[in-house]
Amino acid sequence: MPLSLQLSDHVRHLPAPWGSQASLLPSASRSNDALRALLEQHEFAPAYRLQCQQIAELERQAASDQALALAHAVAGSLAELCTEWEAAHAHFLQAWKLSGHTNPLWGFLGALRAVQVGHVAEAASLFQQLLPVLADDAFRAEVLNNLGSVQQALGNLDAAEDLMRQACQLRATLATEHPNIFQEDYASSLANLGAILQQAEKPEATQTLEEALAATRKLQTASAGQHQEILAARLTALGQSYQFAENEEQACAHWTEALQLYSLCADGNATLFAAERAELLASLAMEHLNCGNLAEVIDCATEAIALLDPLLDAGDVQALDLMVQALWSRSVALDAKDNKQAALDDARRCHQLANDPRFPALEPSLRDAVEGQLNGLQHALAEPQQAQEQKEPGQS
Repeated sequence: MPLSLQLSDHVRHLPAPWGSQASLLPSASRSNDALRALLEQHEFAPAYRLQCQQIAELERQAASDQALALAHAVAGSLAELCTEWEAAHAHFLQAWKLSGHTNPLWGFLGALRAVQVGHVAEAASLFQQLLPVLADDAFRAEVLNNLGSVQQALGNLDAAEDLMRQACQLRATLATEHPNIFQEDYASSLANLGAILQQAEKPEATQTLEEALAATRKLQTASAGQHQEILAARLTALGQSYQFAENEEQACAHWTEALQLYSLCADGNATLFAAERAELLASLAMEHLNCGNLAEVIDCATEAIALLDPLLDAGDVQALDLMVQALWSRSVALDAKDNKQAALDDARRCHQLANDPRFPALEPSLRDAVEGQLNGLQHALAEPQQAQEQKEPGQS
């Protein structure tokens, strides 16, 4: 399950002096003409190299830890502008250490970059270090939210739930006091909590996801429809929760609305949100199959296949399971409508994809379903042919 860390917008609501690490760059460039000139020309890579040279010079001069910490923080910001995430992580971590753990922003940025480069356990430790030094509720809620997501990724669901509940409580208060600023964050934490409860198979997951959806609808209304993508994601998650509860009607209703929103967001562009739409269509096809709605199965699966073909051609591993699921469900529906040759064509393609060396092996249950469908159709189509062959010699 992906982490719910908003890496590109992580300090949007943090108060001064934590508002933006980018504010370090103007102050740093005022005392360094060469750095300022490079930044004005958007020459970020040379600016980063220059800042690294400045760090080396400060170390040679045995500068104070405070000066070195600031230099590393500036280097981290420049490394981010160069999309050098490992380097940014190292610089922010060093800034946090040299500051004596007194500047929470640097530790926070180090933790975020640790997640981004795959050091998830280290990120959990860094986020935990931040909590005792945070007095601001907005910053504390952000750290709790991200630490909860990290603990979820590490499989520590009880700890993740506790942390996310704390984030929800803080953000509920903040959203009440400043709805225009914190409503989105509150809805996000509710959705994250719902995902954790769902993963832990707790019955309150659906209610929590309903609350997240309600908060997002409120946000959507207040923003004149500017949060369609987020609303679609919330509807998708809630539909999955209803699917786990075997409530096919509610699952289909939420997925259908999510599909409509993603289609609006795509605005006729077949490539936009293709994966999200294909997943919804494949899921709808399976639910319609469970309900015996064969025409809907064929329609949904056909749309999903059209969206997934380009993704598979590009080697998208994530698209394999969805394509096999869509082909299999359409094959079963076509078979039930006695269109066995078309059903066999889908079953053969399913089998071919399941054994394609470009992709990882399917889950055993899905592989067994593919094998069973292909074998059944081959047998069904072979019987009339064998009967005809046996009949012809006697006729002659």
